[in-house]
Amino acid sequence: MDAAYGRRDRAALRRIRNDIPSIVRDLDAALESFRRQWHRRNKPFGFETIQVRLGGQKERFRELSVRLGELIRGQVSEIPEFEERARRPSVWTHTAWRYLAVSGIL
Repeated sequence: MDAAYGRRDRAALRRIRNDIPSIVRDLDAALESFRRQWHRRNKPFGFETIQVRLGGQKERFRELSVRLGELIRGQVSEIPEFEERARRPSVWTHTAWRYLAVSGIL
């Protein structure tokens, strides 16, 4: 993905974008499978954490599809999120995400 984006290889980016619907379907299937297992073995409490995590992943993939489409169509010349390079891991971000995912506050 990084290499295709860096080269602005529209054909490769189109292929990546075309894979996203199947990835979202796979995440739906994984969530349903996990749900069945969870409710067989656990109390319902805590499953919302998995829903938030996998649901968030699905939305990020959907957003990736939109952003790639904009780039492929020439509506944007870059995707700022891909231009940024992490300087160091952020402990605060992980802590904040954990709080949101566990508490159910959205």
